[in-house]
Amino acid sequence: LFNRHFPIHAAVKTPDVLRLLLSHRGTDVRSLDHNGRTILHLIVLEKALSSSLKTDLIRDVLTLRRGEVPIDAKDNFDSTALFYAAEDADLA
Repeated sequence: LFNRHFPIHAAVKTPDVLRLLLSHRGTDVRSLDHNGRTILHLIVLEKALSSSLKTDLIRDVLTLRRGEVPIDAKDNFDSTALFYAAEDADLA
């Protein structure tokens, strides 16, 4: 799954599209981007999103696709989404 670009990754910049993709069971929420990042990593790292919107999207991912998204996955830099969230002063 590395080095592939999935629609769900691009949708992080467009929350309504992301929510639509999350509601579609055919969407691969376990896919990784070229840096080995999950959808949770990408939401946390997206600078264009406010902290409250990031929190809402993370809640949506974890609620709509419960058990499908690897919450403890590490990217190619050996970091989890939680690690990046803890580094973000607005999310911590």
